[in-house]
Amino acid sequence: MLAGSVRMGTTVATNALLERQGEPTVLVVTKGFRDLLQIGNQARPNLFDLKIDRPGMLYSDIIEIDERVTLVGYQMNSEGVYADCTDMEKEIKNGTVIKGISGEYLRVLKAPDLQEVEKKLIASYQKGIRSISVCFLHSYTFPGKILN
Repeated sequence: MLAGSVRMGTTVATNALLERQGEPTVLVVTKGFRDLLQIGNQARPNLFDLKIDRPGMLYSDIIEIDERVTLVGYQMNSEGVYADCTDMEKEIKNGTVIKGISGEYLRVLKAPDLQEVEKKLIASYQKGIRSISVCFLHSYTFPGKILN
């Protein structure tokens, strides 16, 4: 009888995360959301406990990037289906509206200044940080802004 699959795992990466022993990392986020991961979802066993023990952050530094995209407005029609409530053809042609990989449409409110981004990343590099984590709003459907 042949095995259907063989899996091999290691705990090295998991232990590095749990023990906060990994490489120093810079977290790159949309401007105004630097404390998002620190705030979290407030899930804890004793909601009204005044003394909260939290593990340390997984990142050493934060860079805020002045960029913003938002989902294009949709409204639910009488059949319970979300329908477009804007005329997007013109905006798609001029590039202010983009179709994300999820099929949702996004409006570019503020494109990042790539020279400013580079300047901030170089400053982190000069601090000895070689690992980057990026967490922009709506990047699940518009990863192109991360790849730039």
